[in-house]
Amino acid sequence: MAKRKLFDELRLALGNSLAYESDKVVDLRTTEIPAPAKRITPSQIKEIRLALHASQATFAKLINVSANTVESWEQGLRQPRHAALKLLSIAQMHPQVLLEEVLDQSQSAKSRSHAQEQHSHGQDTSVLHFPQFARRGSLDPAPNPLDEPNKENQHAEEDR
Repeated sequence: MAKRKLFDELRLALGNSLAYESDKVVDLRTTEIPAPAKRITPSQIKEIRLALHASQATFAKLINVSANTVESWEQGLRQPRHAALKLLSIAQMHPQVLLEEVLDQSQSAKSRSHAQEQHSHGQDTSVLHFPQFARRGSLDPAPNPLDEPNKENQHAEEDR
């Protein structure tokens, strides 16, 4: 491992910072950190959840917290912090973002199932369409894929 020349690195950094402060063009790497997320009220959290047509338990799964946590937030007993607060602030502006992974997973599972059915019937599987999972700007009437009944379980129950 090569030895670092710490003094040379510090001298260069100090020279660059002095040049930067005197408005000279310098090749510096700068990073602007965004402002922390603003607090979200319990009613705003509930509005985000309702925009997704999700129960507290389903919403908790989407944002990777417990259902008790979501309930506490909505009742005002606790406040979301750090990463959860940032995620909620993003979901407040773009709630569909929380469903993208769920939709992708659901679409993949349906594609595999549909392709297997088509293959067993000798049909072309090159193009598959799932309009019920089409991404839209608004989530109002769209069904929640997490709330769909499991078709395998339905068939098993029908056979009984």
